[in-house]
Amino acid sequence: MAGFSNKPLNLQKAIRQQALVHKQFAEQFRRRNEEFSKRLAEQWRQCNEEFSKRLAEQQRQITEQQQKQFAESWRQFEEQFRRFSNEFAEQLRRLNEEIPEGLQRLGEEGWFLDPEMPASLLQKIERLFDEHPDEIAEGLSHFFRTRLDVIEEALIDSYPHRGHLFQQAFEAHREGKYGLSIPVFLTQADGIFWERTPERQNLFRSGQRESACNEYVSQISDTYILAYLHPLSIILPLWMTQNERDDSFVGLNRHQVLHGESVDYGTEQNSLKAISLLSYLRWILSEIDKRASDN
Repeated sequence: MAGFSNKPLNLQKAIRQQALVHKQFAEQFRRRNEEFSKRLAEQWRQCNEEFSKRLAEQQRQITEQQQKQFAESWRQFEEQFRRFSNEFAEQLRRLNEEIPEGLQRLGEEGWFLDPEMPASLLQKIERLFDEHPDEIAEGLSHFFRTRLDVIEEALIDSYPHRGHLFQQAFEAHREGKYGLSIPVFLTQADGIFWERTPERQNLFRSGQRESACNEYVSQISDTYILAYLHPLSIILPLWMTQNERDDSFVGLNRHQVLHGESVDYGTEQNSLKAISLLSYLRWILSEIDKRASDN
C-alpha cells in the first residue's frame, strides 16, 4: 500500500522536474537567442560600418580621380585657349597688315572695296593681279555688275537728297553711256566725302583727305576698321594731281575726267570702278560713324 500511495507524488515530482527542464531550456533558448541577436546585430553593424568605410573610400577615390580628370581637362582647355588666342592674335596682326596692302593694290588698279567682298580676297589680290591681271579685272567687273541694284539702293537710302543724281547716273550706266555716268559718280563721291567729314574736306585734295583720316584715327580705337581707311591715306591713280602723274599714266583719273583732259575714259570697267568708290565710301563712312558713337 505504501508503494502505491507514493505514485502520485512521484508523478507530480516528475512533472515539476519536467517543467523545470522546460523552463531551463526556454531560458537557455532565450539567452542563446539574445546572444545570437546581439552577435547578428554586431555583425550587421560591423558589416555596415565596413561597407560605409569602403563606400566612402571609393567615393573619395572617385572624387580624387574626377578632380584629377577635371584638373587635366581644365589644363588642356587653358592650353588650347592660349594657343587659340595666340593664333587669333597672329591672324589678326597679319590681317591688319594684309588688309592695307590688299586695299592699296586694289586702289592702284582703280578699284575699291565693297563690304560684300570676302576678306580673303585682299590676302591674295596682289598675287592675282600679278599672275592673272585680265581675269581678276573681269572678275571684279562681274562682281560689281551683279551688285548694281544693291549699291544704288544703299546709296539712295543713305543719301536720299542725292537720290535723283544717283538714279540718273546708274540709268546712264545701264544704257552704256559711261561718258555721262562716270563724271556724276566721281562728283557724288566727292560730295559724300565733303558732306560726312568733320571739316568738310575734299576727297580729291591730298591734304584735306589725309586730315580727315587723321581725325578719324584720333577718334576711333578699332584698329580693324582703321585698317580699311588705308586707301584714303595714300596717293592712288584716281586722285593723282598733274604733278603726281607722269606722261605714261594710263587709268581713270578724276582730274583728267572732270577737266576734260581725257576723252577715252568712258568704258564700262571705268564706270564700275567709280561705282566701287561710291560703295566703299558709303560703307567706310557709316562704319566710322558707328565706331565714333561707340567710343
